[in-house]
Amino acid sequence: MNDSYHRIHGEVPTHEVVWELACDDESSNEFHVTDIIYEKAIGKGIAKAKHFLWS
Repeated sequence: MNDSYHRIHGEVPTHEVVWELACDDESSNEFHVTDIIYEKAIGKGIAKAKHFLWS
């Protein structure tokens, strides 16, 4: 492909990913995110996580 994503990042892996729970390294407490607020770039197909609401 010859789009901006591939020019910057290269080929996209197709293998299955392994997910793990995020936790506090010191206490091993899991983080429970209840909501994530995103900002979208105008005219682009990208967004970034802006705010996380924790329970």
